[in-house]
Amino acid sequence: MRGRGTDMEDSARRGKYRTVEESVSRRSMAAERRNSRTSRLSNLYLFAYNSLQAFGWSVSLFRILRSVVITKSVDGAYAAAGELICLLQAAAFLEVLHGALGIVPSGVLFPLMQWAGRTHFLLAIVRRISEIQESPSVFITFIAWCLSDVIRYLHYALNCLKCCPPWVTYLRLSFCLHSKKYLLLWHSCW
Repeated sequence: MRGRGTDMEDSARRGKYRTVEESVSRRSMAAERRNSRTSRLSNLYLFAYNSLQAFGWSVSLFRILRSVVITKSVDGAYAAAGELICLLQAAAFLEVLHGALGIVPSGVLFPLMQWAGRTHFLLAIVRRISEIQESPSVFITFIAWCLSDVIRYLHYALNCLKCCPPWVTYLRLSFCLHSKKYLLLWHSCW
């Protein structure tokens, strides 16, 4: 009678694996395939999320600019796109969850701080006080958010596809550095 060996030795005798190392190698390859599938799914999800956010912020920008052209005034930015911007900002809480779940490397703190600051300004102040809604400051804030977020989400979406052109990366990096000073200068003219 033959004595019983380990499962791996039995598998090797039956011809499944030649060695224990091959068995371990096959297990690690299976784990890599699972991780690869998970990575592709999360990448597809992030592409969809970032594309929808870029589209939403583009629509907001279009609505604000159309309102300015039609009314020849910057006072109607909130009336033109405020509700859509509130929705986009509420959906941006998913970015905090992305960091918490490890889908993106950003972590939780910085996305949470950005989301909380914007959401507080938008929902607790602008949405509740109608006099502020018609302020040029809201127009400037919304234009800055729309421009920066269209560029940012477009950059993220294209990076998910690994086909982000250098000019989008340049816009992403340079707009944040220079836009605020020009918008503040413009705001000081009022």
